[in-house]
Amino acid sequence: MVDNRILDFYSPEIKLGIEIDGDSHFLTKQAQQKDIQSDIQLSEEGIKILRFTNIDIKESLDGVIGEIKEAIDKK
Repeated sequence: MVDNRILDFYSPEIKLGIEIDGDSHFLTKQAQQKDIQSDIQLSEEGIKILRFTNIDIKESLDGVIGEIKEAIDKK
């Protein structure tokens, strides 16, 4: 949990959060806007958020891992 937000994965050492979004994140514009606002607020605190969909994980796990590694290398 980071500032009352529940992240799927978070590394405080490198301030990197990872969210894996299921269908509920795309059902309404309000849900999508909530994610955007949350990401902006966390970014203002120096926390980078990577977002992936369930489909990304299932169909392109190597690509997801590559993006995560790239984000870690930039820290």
